[in-house]
Amino acid sequence: MGPVVSTDIAWLAGFFDGEGCISFNSHLVSGRGRRWVLKLVLANTHWPSVKRAAAMFPGLGCVHARMYRGKKWKPLLLWSVSSVQAELVLSALMPYLVAKRDEAELALEAVALRRSHRRRQANGQIAGFSDMAVSALTSIEYRLRGLKRVGYGR
Repeated sequence: MGPVVSTDIAWLAGFFDGEGCISFNSHLVSGRGRRWVLKLVLANTHWPSVKRAAAMFPGLGCVHARMYRGKKWKPLLLWSVSSVQAELVLSALMPYLVAKRDEAELALEAVALRRSHRRRQANGQIAGFSDMAVSALTSIEYRLRGLKRVGYGR
């Protein structure tokens, strides 16, 4: 693929608006507390479109197929991007997003909050988050999930 231009990013934003997923989920890490991860997933049965999307951000994320047993569904191709890579992709798409704009804004707010509230120990290792930060990040996590519920935006 040649150089990526704004029309390519606008195309990807439209494709992602319809077929993509934004998540900001937490999990417990033994001895380190709660961690949050931003993840973007773009899945579609039209493999050339997913490959084109991933090619716009070479080296970011991973592309893999999901095959289904039986003949009821076509195989899916998925492009998934996590953490800092997901933030880069989402920031590039932001000016062109429509349907997922609210989710994207909330996800980028969560990433900024996570980055600004991360505590470090004297040796430089991450120590976790304050109770206030955990509360704020958890709130954003659930608000983002709420945006995906039936009836939102009507």
